[in-house]
Amino acid sequence: MKIEKYQKLKSGKYKVYLEDDRKLELYEDSILKYNLLISKELDDKLIEEIQKDNNYLDAYYLSLKYLDIRPRSKKEINDNLVKKGFDSEVIIDTIKKLERQGYINDLSFGRMFLNNKLITTSNGPLKIRKELQQHNLSDEDINNILEDYTEDIQIEKINKQINRIVKSNHNKGNVYIKRKINMDLNNEGFSSSLVESAINSLELDDDENRAKIEYEKLYKKLSKKYSGSELEFKINQKLYQKGFHYEKKNI
Repeated sequence: MKIEKYQKLKSGKYKVYLEDDRKLELYEDSILKYNLLISKELDDKLIEEIQKDNNYLDAYYLSLKYLDIRPRSKKEINDNLVKKGFDSEVIIDTIKKLERQGYINDLSFGRMFLNNKLITTSNGPLKIRKELQQHNLSDEDINNILEDYTEDIQIEKINKQINRIVKSNHNKGNVYIKRKINMDLNNEGFSSSLVESAINSLELDDDENRAKIEYEKLYKKLSKKYSGSELEFKINQKLYQKGFHYEKKNI
């Protein structure tokens, strides 16, 4: 089977026209590997071999393009190739090749992942550990990576979160504020011991004056609808939700 002509495509491949009207789309690597510019005689067995080799190159170059966007974990490369329809043999060989060439390294990926999280999020180490586990990183790699998330960095992030929570809940009681700090920081993935220590050392203003102000606001609002003991019950219910414990003395 003779090759009649080549046509370069925008994708970087070449369209190879065969004399039986078949067309192959091949990378230059395959053309050079099989000396197709010199030996232009092909049989079906060789064509099948070339196409198989070209399929490996498809997976390889697709992965390089995918890595151009940002560093990827081995799992991300695997999942992307599965999504594109490559078989397991091609995927395994492609990943091994990328690892040998240094394009994939889960430990390096994990370190960059952590650095990005430290810059862009308030995530604690427990949450980041879970995310790294979702990338199928080994426990050993994850432990090494999280050594960079020192206790000093955690405390700094915890304090920033606490300041934000206190500021945005200035009309709430101390009980509410401490409860929210505990819930938010645990959800962010910080250890209970560090969170508890931060809360215990937190100095909050006496909230009696704030409770009185909130009481008066609620009284003014709810007295239009309620009165007597029902009014007091409704006010105290709202105050409790805000974290206040307040007993009216005179009004």
